[in-house]
Order: sequence, then structure tokens, then C-alpha cells
Amino acid sequence: MRIIAGSARGRILKSFKGPGVRPTTDRVRESWFAALGTRVVGSRFLDLYAGTGAVGIEALSRGAARAVLVEKSRQGVAVIRENLRVLGDLPEGAVRVHQGDAVQAVALLEQAGEVFDLVFADPPYEDLEAPQKVLAALGNARGLLAADALVTIQHSRRVAIPSESGCLVLRSERVYGETTLSSYELGAE
Repeated sequence: MRIIAGSARGRILKSFKGPGVRPTTDRVRESWFAALGTRVVGSRFLDLYAGTGAVGIEALSRGAARAVLVEKSRQGVAVIRENLRVLGDLPEGAVRVHQGDAVQAVALLEQAGEVFDLVFADPPYEDLEAPQKVLAALGNARGLLAADALVTIQHSRRVAIPSESGCLVLRSERVYGETTLSSYELGAE
């Protein structure tokens, strides 16, 4: 795994083995970030089920102003902290790593008044209900999302997720082999 573009381009990231650990491939990350274009620059980025932190770190490398990375496993949090070193010195408050459940973190972050422009969630493929659960949490957390927010859920193509969930409406789906990226935006209020 490597950082594809930006200030840390080409830097190698560490990974770890464990149940449910399946880092987002370079190809999928590269394609998704290319589709986002300059939207990443200056954004507030939320990486749920962060694993190694590759997606959130890629966002920071490409110019995101701030990122929150949420990972449940202690081992994952340790790897994220180590991988963040590839970015060098970041401005105060540019990144926060939160250890805990992603669905619970959504509610906690909203209660804390956090607002995000871009949200990426990559729940474990083994938990077939996880994509719907995190999507429901995000769809009910209107205060967490900026007016032009984009929420992307990475899931197995074998898992169907709804075209609407709370305040979110499906805008696009991209399929990469076994992986699907489903992107949502806020619907009409």
C-alpha cells in the first residue's frame, strides 16, 4: 500500500493482519480520489472503519484541511498513528484518531458539533449488515454533514444497499471487481 498523490506521494504504508482487515486497494482509492478531483482540497474528511488509515491519510496528502479517522481495533489505531508519520508535521488539529465503533462515533461526532464535507466508510465485508447500519447512522446525522457533503460507502457488490437512507440519496455507484463504492448526497429537505 502506498500514498498515490499529494504531499506524501509514493510513501509506503504499513498494514496489519486481523479478522475483517481488507485495506482499500490502491486502484479503488486512486479512482475514487480522481473522481473527487479538487473537492478534497480544504475539506473536512471523516474516515470510518479506517483500518490502516490509508484513505484518510490519502485525503490529507491531497490537501484535506482536517481528518478524523475512526477505527475499532487497537492494533489498527497503532498502525494508523505510525502511518500518519509519512505526512510529516501537520498543523495543530489537522488529524484526530478515534478508537471506537464507527456507528457510535457518528453520533458522538455529531453531538460534538463536528461537520464533514467528505465521508468514507469501509465496513468489513464479513458483516453483511454493516453497510446499511453505518448508512442509517449517517442518514440520521444531518448535523454531521455539510450542505454539499458526499458520503461514500465501500461494500461488497453482493450486498444491496438502499437508494435512500434518512437525509441521504444515492447519486452514483462504481464497481471494481468485488468492490462497490456507493456515493450519497443530501436529498431535498
